[in-house]
Amino acid sequence: MALDPSPAPTWVHVFLGFPLLLVGYFSVVIGSATAAGYEYRPKHDDVLYLPFIVIASAAFYISDVTSVPIPVDGWFVVFLPLGVAMYALDIFVWSWWVGVPIERGTEETVWKLPIVFGAIGEEYLYRGVLAVLIASIGTIWYVVLSGVLFGINHFSKGRSEIVFKSVNGIVYALCFLATGSLLAPVLAHVGYNVAYVSFVAGGVRFPTVHG
Repeated sequence: MALDPSPAPTWVHVFLGFPLLLVGYFSVVIGSATAAGYEYRPKHDDVLYLPFIVIASAAFYISDVTSVPIPVDGWFVVFLPLGVAMYALDIFVWSWWVGVPIERGTEETVWKLPIVFGAIGEEYLYRGVLAVLIASIGTIWYVVLSGVLFGINHFSKGRSEIVFKSVNGIVYALCFLATGSLLAPVLAHVGYNVAYVSFVAGGVRFPTVHG
């Protein structure tokens, strides 16, 4: 996979930029909105998060950290159902872990739809930008770091989400490396998030261990 890393201090991008994404999100986005008279509600998280992740992605893009390859191939469409299957597997494993069936949600779709588009920005950051480190740390550590940082990004959802999302992030990184295109993990991530939105809004049912 051809990458064009810049001489920028890439470790600074990683250790100062990525762990501060959520800190920045909660302090700047929600803090500013609250100061403007907005009463924060957890169900608004995805709507608030979308513009933040877009701005964060744009900032990294403008800094020209690396040239991320995005070749297109028709067969990449298989990554969409792969993402759906990943979410179904997560639901199955989670039901086994907690010992109870996981029921479909009743949340309003309109508040969850932004998460589908947020997948694009997250893949650019956690798979594309971090790929600049491959030359210095190798593909294995890149895959691990990409997954773990992605998992930590979901710490506000609970410790279990860190585990699940770290594994998801590793799969997305492998998709990126296997195809040499950021489009592959983007499609897988979009498929995952579409399945998530459909499930929490009560649109589809996935098999669980106890239900």
